[in-house]
Amino acid sequence: MLPNLPSLEKELQITFNKKELLLEAMTHRSYKFENHEDMPDNQRLEFLGDSVIGCILARWLYSNFTDIAEGELSRKKSLLARRDNLANLASNLNLQDYLIIGKSEKISRGNLRPSVLEDAFEALIGAILLDSDYLTAERIVMRWQALFISALEHRSEEHTSE
Repeated sequence: MLPNLPSLEKELQITFNKKELLLEAMTHRSYKFENHEDMPDNQRLEFLGDSVIGCILARWLYSNFTDIAEGELSRKKSLLARRDNLANLASNLNLQDYLIIGKSEKISRGNLRPSVLEDAFEALIGAILLDSDYLTAERIVMRWQALFISALEHRSEEHTSE
């Protein structure tokens, strides 16, 4: 059974021109493997989305932290692009409900695993870039600007208390 992808589009506040890109972004390799389907999984889109997210975060950090040197900007970007932060963004979109996964992954609740959620979020951003443009992808990622700020403040508090 395929997930209700129009519901995801509504959540994102975008409409995909190429629905197959959204379908690909939500297809985990376990589904393709178990069903011997000749359909793409989300790994290639994940590769693209990872770079796009890195660029979006770099631009945001560069624009908002003008007094910070390159090394610290890199550390902040790495912190924000960590698995748990991206999995959190995926959970905020309820991507676990839209993932197309194999039976074994369903049984083990793989759709809730942070690594699977992170990959799905990255693939989704890659699909948005290909279907529309960079600014749309940036708008989607930056919906969680408050979470980025919170993650940076939390990290800063950890260093202060050490």
